[in-house]
Amino acid sequence: LEAGHFLAALEVFRQLEDGLLSECPLVLVKMGKCYLGLGDVSRAIHVSAALLRRDSCNVDAFMLQAEAQFEGISEHIDEDTWKKGAEMAIQTARQALQLDPE
Repeated sequence: LEAGHFLAALEVFRQLEDGLLSECPLVLVKMGKCYLGLGDVSRAIHVSAALLRRDSCNVDAFMLQAEAQFEGISEHIDEDTWKKGAEMAIQTARQALQLDPE
């Protein structure tokens, strides 16, 4: 994942998801990061939302969601939509920082 091999990493995480680690939040966060690396912002947001439904204090899920929201901002052209997206992403990042300032 760190080397930027998102497709290969995603396949490994999918295999883990099918096995015993399907309930492991860290595996799902890593899958979400792969989706981001592949440019699939909506899937990354979906993964983060699913994680937050399970655990509303999951800092990694908040950070994944904030990163995906920031990535999604560039898709919008009009300034008001851009500002709203940026504000939402900043709010999500702040929620993560409130849970874990480090």
